[in-house]
Amino acid sequence: EVMEVVFQNQGTLIKFIGDAVFVLWGAPIHCDDHASRACATALLIQREVARFNDTQRFPPLITRIGIASGPMVVGNLGSARRFDYTAIGDTVNFASRIEGLNKYFGTKILMSDTTRKEAASAAPHVPMGLVQASGKREVTAIHAIFEEPLPEQTALTWQLALLEYKRRAFDAATPLFTTILTSEPRLATAAKLYLTSIEIFRTQPPGDEWQGEIRFAQK
Repeated sequence: EVMEVVFQNQGTLIKFIGDAVFVLWGAPIHCDDHASRACATALLIQREVARFNDTQRFPPLITRIGIASGPMVVGNLGSARRFDYTAIGDTVNFASRIEGLNKYFGTKILMSDTTRKEAASAAPHVPMGLVQASGKREVTAIHAIFEEPLPEQTALTWQLALLEYKRRAFDAATPLFTTILTSEPRLATAAKLYLTSIEIFRTQPPGDEWQGEIRFAQK
């Protein structure tokens, strides 16, 4: 089900890694809309997984997706005796890190800020704040992709909550995140994550170098 969607949207299957699938766009055939294709494919994969689960042939499967856009080295990175067409680089590694962050935010599809800029209006997206992924020094914004956009008021409340959190206005951010926790199931886990972080900061305030990010020690 997953691979049919990938091939229909001109994705390049690099390899299977355990129970994961590594796919890229833009190589070996160039395409200008690689980010939009990746986002659209991610949504279609979730639909196919839901349809597969509805058959009840197996216990329900949960599929999480991470998308990142940027430079990477692509080609035969094997040898003359063992061909291995693959891609390596920080962008590849970051996509894997983003995929893992879905577990903490309660989301199914997360993308990097670069992908969000490249994809433009490819899919309804919601800012999830700043993160420092495991093994990374950089602080970057990530965004969730949802099948349906958030209600306008919910989106405004969420964005204000993130802003107050970043400004260290934790007393103002707390009721906003609490509202989201009880009103929007798609953001409930993320709201709980931020509320837990706020409780920690009340006794252990962040240092001057803190930019508003949530730091993750493991994938």
